[in-house]
Amino acid sequence: MHGLLNSLRQSLRRQAREPAFTAVAIVSLALAVGSCSAIFSFVHPLLVQPLPYKNWHELVTLYTENPEKGVFKEKVSPAELSDWRARNRSFVEMMGLGGGLWSATGEGGPQILHGYVLTPGGFRLLGVEPVLGRGFLPEEEKPGADRVVLLYHGLWQSRYAGDVGVVGRKLHLFEEPYTIIGVLPRGFRLLERQAEMLLPLSFDISRNTNRKARGFPVLARLKPGVSIEQARSDMDSIARQLEHEYPDSNRGWRIRVVPIREATAGEVRPALLILLAAAGFILLITCANITSFLLARTTARQKELAIRSALGGSRRHVLSQVLLDSSLIGLVGSLAGIPLASMLVRFLLGQLPADNMAGKTIIQLENIQFDARTAAFGFVAGLLTMLLFGLVPALLALRTDIGNRLRGSAVGTSRSAGGQGAFDLLVIGQVAVALILVVQAGLFVQALGKLEAVDPGLQPRNVLVGAMMVTGSRYEKPEQGWGVFKALFERLEALPEVTSAAGLSGPLPMSMWYPSTEFDIQERPVPSKSQEINAIYRFVTPGYFRTIGTPLLSGREFVETDQWSREGCRVIVNRELVRRFIAPEDPLGKHVVSGGPQGRSCEIVGVVADVLDDGLTMPPRNVVYGAKTSGGGIVMLLVRTRSDPTRFVPQLRRELREIDPELALYRITTLEKLVFSAAWYQHWEAMILSGLGGLGLLLAALGVYGVMAYSVARRTHDVGIELALGATPRRIMREAMTRGLRLALVGIGIGLFGSLVLARLTASQLYGVEAADLRTLAASSATLLLVALTASYFPARRATQVDPIEALRYE
Repeated sequence: MHGLLNSLRQSLRRQAREPAFTAVAIVSLALAVGSCSAIFSFVHPLLVQPLPYKNWHELVTLYTENPEKGVFKEKVSPAELSDWRARNRSFVEMMGLGGGLWSATGEGGPQILHGYVLTPGGFRLLGVEPVLGRGFLPEEEKPGADRVVLLYHGLWQSRYAGDVGVVGRKLHLFEEPYTIIGVLPRGFRLLERQAEMLLPLSFDISRNTNRKARGFPVLARLKPGVSIEQARSDMDSIARQLEHEYPDSNRGWRIRVVPIREATAGEVRPALLILLAAAGFILLITCANITSFLLARTTARQKELAIRSALGGSRRHVLSQVLLDSSLIGLVGSLAGIPLASMLVRFLLGQLPADNMAGKTIIQLENIQFDARTAAFGFVAGLLTMLLFGLVPALLALRTDIGNRLRGSAVGTSRSAGGQGAFDLLVIGQVAVALILVVQAGLFVQALGKLEAVDPGLQPRNVLVGAMMVTGSRYEKPEQGWGVFKALFERLEALPEVTSAAGLSGPLPMSMWYPSTEFDIQERPVPSKSQEINAIYRFVTPGYFRTIGTPLLSGREFVETDQWSREGCRVIVNRELVRRFIAPEDPLGKHVVSGGPQGRSCEIVGVVADVLDDGLTMPPRNVVYGAKTSGGGIVMLLVRTRSDPTRFVPQLRRELREIDPELALYRITTLEKLVFSAAWYQHWEAMILSGLGGLGLLLAALGVYGVMAYSVARRTHDVGIELALGATPRRIMREAMTRGLRLALVGIGIGLFGSLVLARLTASQLYGVEAADLRTLAASSATLLLVALTASYFPARRATQVDPIEALRYE
C-alpha cells in the first residue's frame, strides 16, 4: 500500500509539472465521455430497455400495403381483422385500435383528450397491470355494456392530482358518463402515439363488411415457439386467400408483420446507432491523443526508467508507474464527463419536438434521463479505453535498452527515442477517424439542407394552432355549433394583428396517420379491379387554404354556402389526385364519388397544391377536401398572425370567452413546430453529428500538433548538426512539414476508404444526397489536410530556430 501511495504521489507531481497537457487531456476526455454517455442515454431506453408490456418480444404490429398502388404501412379494415383472427395459426390474439379526440367535461373541467378504443381482448393481450384498479372485463367489451375507461398515468396526475381514490368516479366524454376503472403505469404507451385514456370498442367489428375502410392499426401476440418468419409466411398465405376471395377489395394487398420494437423505434434506430458510433470515434481519437502525449513523456523518461531498472526496480514497478499516469487521467477525465453528460442530455431533450396535436412521439421518450446507468456506462467506457491505450507507452517502457541509456545516449537524437512507429500509427488513426466523422457530418448537414428546401405544401410561419370543442346540449342544432365558429372567425379577422383564421375538423396535416376512403371520378371509365383509388378526406372551413398557406392552383376556395350533403355537394382536390386520375383533362366541374359507386357525388370546384402528410421524404397522397360549414364538434383552429403567433394567445382566449365563457382552447402550439416534428430526427442527427465532427477535427489537429512537436524536439540534436553543416532553415521546415503531410495523407486515404464502407450503412438516412458524394469527400479531405498542415507548421517553424551550439552541447 505504501508503494502504491508513493507511486501515486509521483504521478500527481508529474501531472502538476505539465499543467497544460493535464488540463487538455482531462477536458478532451470529459468531452468524449460526456458525448458517449449522452447518446447512450437515448439509445438505452429506445433500443435496449424492455417495452412496458408483458413478454414484449412476442408482440408484433401488422399493416397492409399495396406496392402496385404505392401504398405502404396502411391500416386494416374491421372485416380484414375478423378474417385474420379466424384464419391465422401464429397468434394468440389480435387487437385493433381506433384513435381519436374526445371532449371531456365534469370533474376537472372541460378538456380535449386523445384516446384509444381497443377491440375485445386487446388489453389482456398487452399483459399490462394497472397501478390502480383493474383492466377491462370481457362483459365490458360487448356492445351495450356499461361505459368504462382506463386513465393514463399522466392524465391521472394532471386532471385528478394523482388521487388514489379516482377509481369508481365518472369522466364525462361527450357528456356521457364513463366509470374510471383503473390507472395505467407510468411509461405505458401504445405504438408511437401519445394518449390519455383507453376505452373498449363499443360495437361488433364483424358487422362492418366494408373491406376498403382501413382504419385500424393492429397489434398481435405470437404463440409460444412461433418465429417472426413463420408468422409472415402464415399471413402471406392469408393475404393470397383474401385476394382470391375478394378481388374487388383485396387485389394486390399484402400483410406486413413487424416486431414491436421496430414499429415503435425503427425510424430512429439507424440514427441513434450512427450517433453512438460517432461518439465512440470521438472517444477513440481522444484516447489516441492522450496516448501520444504519454508516449512522448515515457520516451523522455527512458533514461530515468533505465536507472530505476539498474538499481533493482522490477519491470512490474516500471509498468505500474506508466500505467498509473494513464489511469489517473482516465479516472479524472471520466468523472468530469459525468456532469457534462447530464447537461448534454438536458440540451438534447430540449431540441426534440413537444407533443403535438396528434400526440405523435417516440415510445418511452419520457424514460430518457441521465441516471446512474448512463453515468456508469460513460465512466467505465472512458476508463477502460484509456487503460487500453495506456498499454502502448507501458510496453515502450518495458522495451527500454538499459545499456544504451546508461551510456548516455541523448534524448534529442532520432536514434535515441523509440516508439516512432507507434506515434505514426496513432496520428494516422486520428486523422482517418476524424475524416470519417467530418464526412458524415457534411453529408447529414447537406441532406438536412435538401430536406429543409422541400416545399411541404403549406406556409407554417406565424400560424397559431389550437383545439377547441363546441359540443353539448347547447349546440345540438347544426347552425348553433357553426354559429360559434363563424362568430370567432369574424372577430379574429377584424383584429389588426390577424391576417386570416379558419378551422379543420380532424387531425392537422403532417401530424398523424389518416385512414383512406375509396372514391372514383364519375366522368371517367370504370376502373379495373386493380385500379380502385383511395384518398384522405379532410373537412375545412372557408379560408382554410389561405390561412394554412396552401396555394389554390385553379378554381375557388369554399364559401359558406358550400355543404357536405347529397344535394349540391362540392369538394376541392389536391394536385396529386388530379395528376393521377384526371389529367390532362380539366378537373373543374367533374365529380368525385365517395365510398363506391352508390356513394355521394360531389362537384370539384378547386384544385390546391399537395401537402406532404406522410412527411417531407414521402410522396403526397390523394386528398379530397369537404366543406365544414355546419355543426359543432372538435375543430383545430388556425390563426395566421403578422408576427410571433404565441404572443397572440391571451387575446385569442379573450375573444373566445366573449363568445362563450365556457369555451376554451387546448393543446396550443404553432404550425411551424408541427412541420418541424415531421423531420425532427434529421435535424437532431445533423446537429449532433456536426458538433461531433467539429470536435473530431479539433482533436485531430491537437494530435498532429503534439506528434509533430515531439518529433521536432527529439530531433533537436540532428537538426543542430544539419544547421552546423550548412542546411538552410527553409530545408529544415520543408522536411518537418513533409513528414506531417505524409502522415496526414495516409490517414486521409484510410479515412476515405472507411467513409466509402460506411456509405452503405448510412445511405438510408440521407435525403437527396449520395452517401459517397464526391464533393463532400473532397471538401472534407481538403479541410482535414489544411488542419494537419497548420498543426505541422508551428512545430516545423520552431525547428528552424534551433541554435546549433545549444543543440550540440552534451546533456
